[in-house]
Amino acid sequence: MSQSLSNDTLPTSIPKLDHHGENWAIFKIRFQNAMEAKDKWGHFNGLTLWPPQPQPMLPFAPPEAMETESIASEANLVAEWDKNECTVKYMLTQRLPDSTLIHIQCYVTIAEQWSAIIEEYTKKGESAQAELWRDFMELCCGASANVWQFLNDLQTCTEEILACRVNINNDNYRVTIIRSIPKDLANFTSSTLSATQLIGPRKSIDPNNLIWQISKEYNHWCT
Repeated sequence: MSQSLSNDTLPTSIPKLDHHGENWAIFKIRFQNAMEAKDKWGHFNGLTLWPPQPQPMLPFAPPEAMETESIASEANLVAEWDKNECTVKYMLTQRLPDSTLIHIQCYVTIAEQWSAIIEEYTKKGESAQAELWRDFMELCCGASANVWQFLNDLQTCTEEILACRVNINNDNYRVTIIRSIPKDLANFTSSTLSATQLIGPRKSIDPNNLIWQISKEYNHWCT
């Protein structure tokens, strides 16, 4: 019983798919990895074919026995295929929003359902990525907020956004840092970047290193 439940349950690392598609990229990667680990991914990409084909019989077996065993073997394969198909459908529905679950019910096989999900959430994901990029560029540290904590959270936020395949390059990152922090720290940051360019026109400071320097300056101000 415990083994069956274990095989039918997804790991907690797989998030529930967001209705707007904001976490589609990471959901797709983690869900596929889990299905491959359970040896069930063939039902999603269509490589586990229907109807399943039985193994060829030995040529020296009696014709009647070959026919009987072939029918039994085919029946067993069909039953196993159906069982696995039901299992992967159940696992997928554990992480789908209700609206998507209702939408894919018109498709018979899990391969057809997965294809429909990819089509829907690829479009949603592109829209969500554009929105995440815009929100990232508009981040701002509140007047009374702890700048050190804000910058620490900004690093985590950047990693999460990059995991969603949003194109945040180092220039975007540095611009967001300067725009989001208080004016005095922003002036310090701009001066630091200008000094680096004077040393070498092609040189630039890694954004995370820049955050470290700003945090160090902020702590100096606080003390």
